[in-house]
Amino acid sequence: MKTESDELACTYASLILADADVTINPQNIITLTQHVGISVAPFWPNLFTRLLKDKSIEDIVFSAGSAPTQSTGSSSTGGGSTVASKVEDVPEEKEEEKPEEKAESDNMGFSFFDE
Repeated sequence: MKTESDELACTYASLILADADVTINPQNIITLTQHVGISVAPFWPNLFTRLLKDKSIEDIVFSAGSAPTQSTGSSSTGGGSTVASKVEDVPEEKEEEKPEEKAESDNMGFSFFDE
């Protein structure tokens, strides 16, 4: 679908611009996408610029696994680091290897390939 590819192109362009320490603005996104031969709908670069105006891409990427903060004033519990520490505390369970029991025969006395 064209909309999904436009969104993905703007996402990658924004990540590239952020990694290169270049200002993320509509013109830079359009220039980068056109340079690689992708034409995006004009509203996508504007939308990405407005969404990233007050946020750092690094903060967005590194908080991808954490719980969202709520605007009601309650604080978030930093889900990503909490989950990581809990995962490290869980002991690994080792599966006991059981020797496979060989069936005597799956042959029921007939086969298409019997001679």
